Amino acid sequence: MKEVKGTDKWVDGILQSLEGIERPGVNPFLYEKIKYRMDAGDTAGRTYGTRRVVGWAIATLMIIALNGFSIINKIQQEKHILHTEVYNALAPEMQLQTIYNY
Repeated sequence: MKEVKGTDKWVDGILQSLEGIERPGVNPFLYEKIKYRMDAGDTAGRTYGTRRVVGWAIATLMIIALNGFSIINKIQQEKHILHTEVYNALAPEMQLQTIYNY
């Protein structure tokens, strides 16, 4: 019983503290804000998202293109080095051979 009385006092105290508090009013421009958002549609929200997607897509394609370019250059350099090494290894032997076409 003591707990119930203590709880009742606590509830009564809370309810009494609410005296004098007025109900919140509605923002006078709420209707205009809602109407503006309805008239604007979803284009305002999608424009930023679309720009972000396009930007990321362009950045990704540029990175892929640069990586492809660097890979192609590396392969060409390695081919050039390999051809130079083979030529340098075979050049002395080619100079020793004499080929005559009669």
